Amino acid sequence: ALNMLCCWVEDRNSEAFKLHLSRIPDYLWVAEDGMKMK
Repeated sequence: ALNMLCCWVEDRNSEAFKLHLSRIPDYLWVAEDGMKMK
Protein backbone atom coordinates (compact mmCIF):
# COMPACT_ATOMS: atom_id res chain seq x y z
CA ALA A 1 0.00 0.00 0.00
CA LEU A 2 2.84 2.39 0.72
CA ASN A 3 4.44 1.74 -2.66
CA MET A 4 1.11 2.54 -4.32
CA LEU A 5 0.91 5.78 -2.34
CA CYS A 6 4.43 6.73 -3.43
CA CYS A 7 3.52 6.10 -7.07
CA TRP A 8 0.40 8.25 -6.66
CA VAL A 9 2.38 11.13 -5.13
CA GLU A 10 4.96 10.96 -7.92
CA ASP A 11 2.40 10.86 -10.76
CA ARG A 12 -1.20 9.81 -10.23
CA ASN A 13 -1.57 9.19 -13.98
CA SER A 14 1.51 6.99 -14.30
CA GLU A 15 1.43 3.46 -15.63
CA ALA A 16 2.97 2.23 -12.36
CA PHE A 17 0.08 3.65 -10.35
CA LYS A 18 -2.50 2.24 -12.76
CA LEU A 19 -0.99 -1.22 -12.32
CA HIS A 20 -1.42 -0.88 -8.56
CA LEU A 21 -5.11 -0.01 -8.89
CA SER A 22 -6.05 -3.47 -10.11
CA ARG A 23 -4.33 -5.05 -7.08
CA ILE A 24 -6.12 -3.02 -4.37
CA PRO A 25 -8.64 -5.79 -3.52
CA ASP A 26 -5.70 -8.17 -2.96
CA TYR A 27 -4.41 -6.23 0.05
CA LEU A 28 -7.07 -3.71 1.18
CA TRP A 29 -10.61 -4.57 2.21
CA VAL A 30 -13.37 -3.34 4.49
CA ALA A 31 -14.44 -5.66 7.31
CA GLU A 32 -17.22 -5.18 9.85
CA ASP A 33 -14.73 -3.56 12.25
CA GLY A 34 -13.04 -1.26 9.70
CA MET A 35 -10.54 -1.26 6.84
CA LYS A 36 -7.96 -4.04 6.80
CA MET A 37 -4.58 -4.36 5.08
CA LYS A 38 -2.46 -7.48 4.53
